[in-house]
Amino acid sequence: MLDELERSILEKLTFEEHFHHLMEEVNASRPVLADILKIFLVKEMVQAFYQDEETGKVLPTAFCDTDNLQDYQFRRTRKGTEALYGS
Repeated sequence: MLDELERSILEKLTFEEHFHHLMEEVNASRPVLADILKIFLVKEMVQAFYQDEETGKVLPTAFCDTDNLQDYQFRRTRKGTEALYGS
């Protein structure tokens, strides 16, 4: 069961959203947002993306440095959508 903040975060992640933008959108503190995103990553409810410095393209990554979440963008996965809206 999702709480109000978790639901709000997942709702915002239809498309890739940068950590800082998401933090402003849901009005959450950095540590709180980081903790929720870490849980969502472990549960495969969100996917992490990074911006390739050479091409500028935003690409999915299987590995995410959870100490530096500000360097990533996030998007809801199918599991995250199912948790948000039911299966």
